[in-house]
Amino acid sequence: MEVLMKTFLVKQKFRLGGERFAIKDDRGEIAYQVEGSFF
Repeated sequence: MEVLMKTFLVKQKFRLGGERFAIKDDRGEIAYQVEGSFF
């Protein structure tokens, strides 16, 4: 879980201002995608 959280934080950090970003698991498969903005 710790690794997954770090991956999520990194993906969110780099895509913070984007319209879409994907969260990938340790195998490189997309766990889920988010469209739009959190803010």
